[in-house]
Amino acid sequence: ATSRIASLVVLPQVLRELGFDPSAVLDGTGFDPSYFTDPDLPIQYRTGTRLLKHCADVTGCEHLGLLIGERFDSTILGLPGLLLASAKDVGTGLRDLAQYMDLHDRGAIVTLEEDRESALLCYSVVATVEEVDHLNDVSMTLAGNLMRGFCGESWNPSEVLLPRHRPADAQAWQRRFRAPVRFVSDPDQRRLQRSLAFCGERGG
Repeated sequence: ATSRIASLVVLPQVLRELGFDPSAVLDGTGFDPSYFTDPDLPIQYRTGTRLLKHCADVTGCEHLGLLIGERFDSTILGLPGLLLASAKDVGTGLRDLAQYMDLHDRGAIVTLEEDRESALLCYSVVATVEEVDHLNDVSMTLAGNLMRGFCGESWNPSEVLLPRHRPADAQAWQRRFRAPVRFVSDPDQRRLQRSLAFCGERGG
């Protein structure tokens, strides 16, 4: 499974802002900072998740995924993002995003569950990978940006569910999502183990 590297193009910039030389951090990973200049280049899912974990371990930045995801808007997703941004309402936009997400990302699926009062936006990794914590942070931070881009900066989810190990300090996640965050790492909670979701009021 592969994805466009678009979601990681800011990685060298984030590393520099954390006080690290991107070339030194990436040494031995098979990547050079110049690889991150073309958002349409492919990256293997397993390789991408290992790269994120490596960079987080080297920098000691547990919330690296948040720092990456917060810099993006719908344009980073290519056609799926364009459909979302130009949709007549948020419901149509999210349904288009779910339908065409594979044009950007072939290692995960996006689903939208709706009822009369709320909606559940889920991102589920279906590729075989060893480490998804930082990838899920990137993806759900981007999802929050998409929603605020469509609904306005004052929009907040009612709850965020993240299938990752609970960080030592969860304040960065609470500040970013401006909502209760539930970290799910119990393997018995299988419905959430490979997905993450926003719960929010339904809007169109």
